[in-house]
Order: sequence, then structure tokens, then C-alpha cells
Amino acid sequence: MAAPPPPQKPQASVAPTSTTAGAAVSEDPLELDQFTVSSYIDYYIRDEKSLENIDVVLENIRYRLRSAKKHLDAMLHNSRVPDSDELQEIEHTKTSIQELYGRIANMRAKSHASERAVYDITQDIKTLDYAKRNVSETIKTFKRLQMLVNASDQFEQIIGNRNYRDAVYIVQAIDELTANFSSFERIPRVAELKSRIASQKKSLVRSIYHEFESGFDTQGTMVGNAATLRHACLAADVLKHNEREHIIEYYCDLQLNSYKAIFQLSDD
Repeated sequence: MAAPPPPQKPQASVAPTSTTAGAAVSEDPLELDQFTVSSYIDYYIRDEKSLENIDVVLENIRYRLRSAKKHLDAMLHNSRVPDSDELQEIEHTKTSIQELYGRIANMRAKSHASERAVYDITQDIKTLDYAKRNVSETIKTFKRLQMLVNASDQFEQIIGNRNYRDAVYIVQAIDELTANFSSFERIPRVAELKSRIASQKKSLVRSIYHEFESGFDTQGTMVGNAATLRHACLAADVLKHNEREHIIEYYCDLQLNSYKAIFQLSDD
């Protein structure tokens, strides 16, 4: 669509359209004999997108209205009495411009009202979207909390059964689920659940230590079940790093007991 013309620079006077033979016909749509307000509006405001340029169109109309008034004032100042055709044309032009300005101003007001209505609707949609998102996040959080509670119950049974192989997977699942509740530590139910899981991990560590204490004699020879000890080692790997290091240190000390007895420091 063609953009509305920018405001023209003021001239000394604006000559009306001449109807005499040989005179050039003006190309200004406001000065055409067949000018109508509806055709002018339809030409410059064809669709909703063109309403963005409505301020420019209004400024052009204001300028033309001022130009018509200046032209009339100039003729009165020069003491030249315009003939009836000129007066009629000037009045027609002023009336058309004023009518055009009023209709476009009305369209502008309606456009702003529509824009405000659309803005209010989009704000309501955004609010509903945020509410939907919050509800979805809440449901997801409750599901994860329920999964964490179930995992903690299973963890309790696994420790009681000394099932270290399954303990590896349940500890990994619990750590992954617990990471989702880092920002909910002030909630009593979540804090209580995390405290329970921490206590269960300590019980698992004590059980692993007991397996090593009963699985090796004082000479460092393995007397327990090899598969149980291997699964206990895997379970220790998924716990905190310091727990793993303590078990490794305990096993090394156990293997070096006989050497310490032989090579301990003495006067000899």
C-alpha cells in the first residue's frame, strides 16, 4: 500500500483549481471535482495495517486546512473580492477537509480503543497462560515428590534386606529426584523427607562397613561372600566421595596389618 504523503512545506498561497480552458488540472485528491470523503479515506486507509500511518494522514489534513484558511485570509488581505465560484469552492474544500479530519479522528479514536481492548485481552490470555504453567509445574512437583517418597520407602526395605545391588539404582534415582527440591528446603514436608533420606544413607554406610568387617579376617583374607562385597563396593561408589575413600582406607589398612606388625618402628 502507498504510504500517505508527508506534510508539504507551507506556500505563500494555495490557488484553487481553475476551471478555465487551458488550465492544468490539479492532481491533489482534495481539489478534485469528484472528491468524496469516503474515497479519500479508502485510498489512504485500506486495511488494518494502514492504521499505523493514521497520524501522518491527520497531519496532512491539518496542513491543508491551515492552507485553505491562509488562502482565504490572503485574498481578503489583498482586497480582492472572490467571485461566487471561488467562494463556493473554498467553502466546499474547507467543509470537506473538516469532515475528512473528523472522520479520520474518529477512526483513530476507535483504533486506539480497539488496540486497548486487544491489549486487555492479551493480558488476560497471558495471565491464564501463567496460571496454566504454574498449575502444570505444581502437578509435576507433586508427582516428583510422590516418586521420592516411594523411592525412600523402597530404600528402607533394600537396606533392611542388605540388597546392595538394588541400592545402587535406588540411590541414583533418589539423588536425581532430590535435586528438583533444592528450592523447597524450607517446606517442612520436604525437609523431613530429605532428613530421612540422609539417615537412610548413613544406615547404608554402616551396613557396608559391617560387610567389610565380617567379610575379612584379621589377616586381610576374604571370608565373606564375594558377590555381596562386590555389590557393597558398587553401592559405596554412588555415595558421597568421602564415604568411598573411608572404605578404601579401611581395606588398605586391613591388608597392611601384617606388614605393620613386621616392619613397625623399634630399637632393633
